Amino acid sequence: MSKALDELRVGAEIDAQCTKCRRPTNHRIVSMLEGAVRHVICLTCESKHNYRPPVVPPKKAVSKTVVVKPAASTTAVSTASAAKPAASKTAAPKTAVSKAPAKPKAPAKPKVPKEPKEVKKTGDDDDAISRQWRERRDNYGGDAPVAYSMKSIYKPDQAIEHPTFGLGFVTRLVLPGKFEVIFERFVKVLVMDIDRVRKL
Repeated sequence: MSKALDELRVGAEIDAQCTKCRRPTNHRIVSMLEGAVRHVICLTCESKHNYRPPVVPPKKAVSKTVVVKPAASTTAVSTASAAKPAASKTAAPKTAVSKAPAKPKAPAKPKVPKEPKEVKKTGDDDDAISRQWRERRDNYGGDAPVAYSMKSIYKPDQAIEHPTFGLGFVTRLVLPGKFEVIFERFVKVLVMDIDRVRKL
């Protein structure tokens, strides 16, 4: 099920190449970066991995058979003696020659999206995000950060530990099954309570 670019969002479904199933399957978008899909989860085997575009196998080449018509028979008549019977030479018919089928090309390797580069702190927005993150970190007095899981449920001001983005703090709940988190260099919308989202 393909999605237009303006319909791509966290929680939506998209076709992707599953690294575990080793074939194109239906996935759910887990996270995005700058409008591009970053992480997905396979709805068949429930494995989470980087987004890979689906690989379409190439069409097989159709072999063509070329038939060569036999040459016309010729009869050679000896003019030296009329008593001798004419000797005929008949060319043997040529058999049909079939070309060997072309070898199918190896499937192209799927392009792996490059890891996004770290955003340098050059603008006011970056400084503001980093400053808010440091304030939350220094003033945080709650429980120890919990490891992020799509199946868990989170609440505002809770600290989480993301395997890719590091320490973050929940700022607000966006929609059922989504919440906003501020990390050291950026703000992201993540998925939570994935089992409930699938039933909706």
